[in-house]
Amino acid sequence: MLPWKNEEEFIKAAEKVEFGKEIIEAPPIEEYLIDSFCVEVEWKDDVEVELAAITGTVHPDYQGRTWLWLLKYGKRMKINLNLLMHNPRYYFLSEKKIPSMSYLQIGKKYYVYSDGNHRTCIAKFLFFFYKENLFFQG
Repeated sequence: MLPWKNEEEFIKAAEKVEFGKEIIEAPPIEEYLIDSFCVEVEWKDDVEVELAAITGTVHPDYQGRTWLWLLKYGKRMKINLNLLMHNPRYYFLSEKKIPSMSYLQIGKKYYVYSDGNHRTCIAKFLFFFYKENLFFQG
């Protein structure tokens, strides 16, 4: 059970989170050039990615915005927040996620590569609340 009654309460709590002001980075290389400079391609299922290491996305609509902006105005964020309120277990179980999420790693940084921008954003805020022991305080 989440401590927030609805999506608006979750967003209101997220507005107080400092990392929400961080800019969503673009990868340091243009998306169309990534394959040309790629040293290794490795697809793995069931991999944990440290949420703090996810600093950006290849999606041009979200680059240069903040994580809070994405939480408030992302194209499919209303749908994803509604799903969070109705099925929060999705974010806490280690089962395979459909649709899958993919990340591009460059050095120690990760970028959302194809699918998963909205879910990654929500997960980053949820993890912050949990880590700071604010999760069950509302």
